[in-house]
Amino acid sequence: MTCVSYSSEISRFLDADGGVGQMSEDEWNRNGHLGHTRRTGGNQILQTSLDLIFKYKLKCLDEQSLYRAQKFFNGCQNVNPKGVFDKNPPLPGGERRLDVVAHDDYVALAAASSIVGALPYHFDIVDHGKKSGWVFNNFGDVAFTEKHKKLLFGTWFVTFYKLVGDSKDVGWYNTYMFRKYMREAESDDDSGMQLRWFMCQAIRRHPIVSPAIRGVAESFMRSLNLMGGIKKVFERYYGTWHPFAKHGNFV
Repeated sequence: MTCVSYSSEISRFLDADGGVGQMSEDEWNRNGHLGHTRRTGGNQILQTSLDLIFKYKLKCLDEQSLYRAQKFFNGCQNVNPKGVFDKNPPLPGGERRLDVVAHDDYVALAAASSIVGALPYHFDIVDHGKKSGWVFNNFGDVAFTEKHKKLLFGTWFVTFYKLVGDSKDVGWYNTYMFRKYMREAESDDDSGMQLRWFMCQAIRRHPIVSPAIRGVAESFMRSLNLMGGIKKVFERYYGTWHPFAKHGNFV
C-alpha cells in the first residue's frame, strides 16, 4: 500500500521535463503569474534521484519510472560531455541554464545511479572528474581557479565519486577527508544532512568500501536516527505535506 500511495502522490510533482520538482503541479499552476511556466525549481536532478531511491526501496521502481528518469537526466546532459549536467533540460527554444557546478545534484545522482544499478551516471561522473580535475561547470569554463585548488588534494565529494564510480577503494587521505566531512554534520543543516544520507545509502550497498569509511557511514546513520531519522530532515526541508516527508520512515 505504501508503494502505491507514494507513487500516486509523487506523480503530482512531475514537471514538464519529467523531473521531480519541489512543488506539486497544482501549486505551480497557481503561481503561474510569477512567470514560471515549465520548471518547478533548480534541484530536479537531486529530487528525481531521491524519487528513484524511494521507489527502489519501496520495491515499486518499474520500467516506466526508470525510463522517465533516464530521459530527464539525459536531457540535462544535453550537449555536455558525459558526466556533466545542466540543472534542467533545455527549454523548447533551446535556452540552457548555465551554472558553476553545485555538487548536491552530482552526489544525489551518483548515489541513485549506483544503488539502482541500471544507470551509468556514477561511472560517467567519475570518468569526467578524473579528466577535468573534478571541474563540472557546464559552460565550458574549466579554468584552474583558487576555488578548485583544494580539489587536487582531495575532498569529501571526490572521495565519494571514486568510491561508487571507480570500483575501488580510496587511500588514507581521501578516507580522512570523508570522515572529517561526515563528522561535521549539524542538526540544523538539512541540506548537508540530506547529502550525507545520500552517500551513506550508496556506501551501505557498495561492496568495495574500507571498514573505516563504512564505519563512519554507519556512525552517521546512528546519529541521524537519534535525531528523528531522515524523515525529520525531509519534513523540515520539503515540508510535512511532501511525499518525501510523509514516506520518509520507509527509506
